[in-house]
Amino acid sequence: MYKDKRKKVATTSSNSRRALSRKYYIPINFIEIKVCKVMFLNTISVSEKIISTVSKKLNRSPVIEHDMRGKYTNRPHVISTTAIDCIKERIAMFPTVESHY
Repeated sequence: MYKDKRKKVATTSSNSRRALSRKYYIPINFIEIKVCKVMFLNTISVSEKIISTVSKKLNRSPVIEHDMRGKYTNRPHVISTTAIDCIKERIAMFPTVESHY
């Protein structure tokens, strides 16, 4: 578990680009123990990029959407079933040879 906290605006003129800071917690016996980032990432075996992506998604919505990679229906290069059947028939025409293994 981690928590994002918005950075307080300082009165001095600093050129820091950091907009927020994260605090990392590991639950042990229903108590959240604050740990460093390295300990947190190594304990749950993930990269910093995964935590950053989850944080961005949770800021947009409290529910994380499903992974949509490869789930598109508008592919223009889909091979028709008749073409696939013709290819399979052509391959079946070649003589079969018993394996030497």
